[in-house]
Amino acid sequence: MKIPVIAPQYMLMKSQTRVYYTTLSTRGNFLAGMSTQKARPPQPNLPTPAHYDVDNMLSRKFGKEIANYFSGSPLNRVSFLRNDHSFISSAFTHPSTSFLLFNGLAPMAKDPSHLAYASHKEIKSLTGENPFEKTEEERIKEFNSSITMPLVLFLGIDEKRKEGFEYGIYKGSPYFAVDITPKGTIKEEAEGIIEAIKTKGMIFLEGRTAMAMNASEGELSLLRV
Repeated sequence: MKIPVIAPQYMLMKSQTRVYYTTLSTRGNFLAGMSTQKARPPQPNLPTPAHYDVDNMLSRKFGKEIANYFSGSPLNRVSFLRNDHSFISSAFTHPSTSFLLFNGLAPMAKDPSHLAYASHKEIKSLTGENPFEKTEEERIKEFNSSITMPLVLFLGIDEKRKEGFEYGIYKGSPYFAVDITPKGTIKEEAEGIIEAIKTKGMIFLEGRTAMAMNASEGELSLLRV
């Protein structure tokens, strides 16, 4: 089989996806074009898998475990306590509780990589002192469709912060998500909170900008119930 011979005045240039043949005279222009290409933005780190070092048949065949970007929540969701009125009511007003605010599903953040949280004092003009003070049965009886109620969701407990809230065997800092989108009868209160947030330099991340977050915070920005 004959092997093709490339003339010496040509040089083989390789990129990540293609192979180019270029003359020596144009090599400088080629490299100049390569240097002017925009660099890819830094990619967020993936969360650490729970069983990264486990040796089993799957890891031997397919490699070590990889965690999905949106699977690294630092919170214990304690979903079985969500219907516990005493738990939810106490968690909402505890001093260690953090509130992740959403404006039109855009989460509040310090910058494109880090979320920001509000305190109970900053959001009670919208939610009231404690929207979970009454039982679900009582709230259903008093429901009035002409009054807009802000959506409040319990996200979980950060058990790494042991000095926070305690309930039974669980210790940590509770996290809630609150929808502060201006609408209905709460429009004025919501707009006041948004203005106060913006004066502190906070922003609301929209669309794909949330993909620049650290993995643990990116997962928190998803509303999960």
